Order: sequence, then structure tokens, then C-alpha cells
Amino acid sequence: MKIFFILMLLFCFKYSISDEIKPIVIEENCKSCHGKDYSGNTFIKSIKDLDKEIFIKKMKDYKKNNNNSVMSRIVKVLSVNDIKEIAEIIYD
Repeated sequence: MKIFFILMLLFCFKYSISDEIKPIVIEENCKSCHGKDYSGNTFIKSIKDLDKEIFIKKMKDYKKNNNNSVMSRIVKVLSVNDIKEIAEIIYD
């Protein structure tokens, strides 16, 4: 788990100097936990089992949430448009 957070910090630092993080880069980050085919594992749920609209709603809910969960922290920096673009990449 420590490695994950170190990688996340490096990822954030690397892209913090750019104007915008591309949704395709963010989507690749999803694969680090949810798997390359988004099917999840014993500890992390599948993204592919969700309907696209439910995925978008869940991401928006994470964005509003202030519970300091991993997903809440990741989604906090995304715009609604970013979330929709990520959904397009995953579900199309």
C-alpha cells in the first residue's frame, strides 16, 4: 500500500507542472487498482460491472465526499467533464 501512495505522489508531482492532466492519463491510473480490464479483485470492486451513468454518479459523489478516502482524494481534482471523458474511455 505504501508503494501505491508513493507512486501517486510521484504521479501528482510529475503532472502538477502541466496545465491539465489528460483524462487518458487518469484512466490509466484507474487500472493500477481496478486492474487492466477494470474487473477489480478481492479487495477492490469492478468498474466494468457498473453502468456508465452509475459510474459517473459515483465519481461525482466521491468528488463531493469529504471523508479523505482514496477515491475521494483522487476524484477531488477532476472536473465533471474529466469524469465524463474517463467514462467514455472506460465504457466505449
